[in-house]
Amino acid sequence: IFDNHSFVKFLTGINSIIALIIPISLFTFYIVTFKIMLDIFEITSTKFSLNILVCIAIFPILLSMMFSIIILYLNTERLSLINNINNLYHTELTFNLSFKDLKNITLLSWILFYILVISLFNELFEISYLKSTIITLTPTLLIWIIKLFFDYVLQ
Repeated sequence: IFDNHSFVKFLTGINSIIALIIPISLFTFYIVTFKIMLDIFEITSTKFSLNILVCIAIFPILLSMMFSIIILYLNTERLSLINNINNLYHTELTFNLSFKDLKNITLLSWILFYILVISLFNELFEISYLKSTIITLTPTLLIWIIKLFFDYVLQ
């Protein structure tokens, strides 16, 4: 149905749509879960301060996603020539990057996100770094534990 080049463009389009949905979903998840955690610790917050916190902290993730999309778009021609998924992982992209490098950039952006959230909780809400860390990491750890449980059960 598709020639190889148009299929890669189609996948790039799908990737762009997903790249739009993910930040909105993440923003909603973190606003809701951080609000719940602040309520558990009986810390008062305004909607504005929580929104600002998440907007500032999510910025590195958005940058890494945009960078990945640009790199994939710039390499559409090269990626359309790949006929084996194993070759995809070792393909050299623009700026001598590989998919492994893009994965590491994304990982670094997530680490920076959590560091920013912990620091901003400490700064904006004047709470200890320990409470900030607990408030920040508990929702993600719960989701991660649930995922591991379902991976184990469905195996």
